Amino acid sequence: MSELTLDITTISISYALFWLVIIILILYPKLSKRKVERRLNRLNQNK
Repeated sequence: MSELTLDITTISISYALFWLVIIILILYPKLSKRKVERRLNRLNQNK
């Protein structure tokens, strides 16, 4: 029983980490794109 519980816990943790990585990969480019756009806007305003 303890081995089965351990397996389920391990699978749950790896599943959660897997989704966390996917969410970061999806959201991070959007966040960095916004930062780049803000920098470009500031540069354009300074000209």
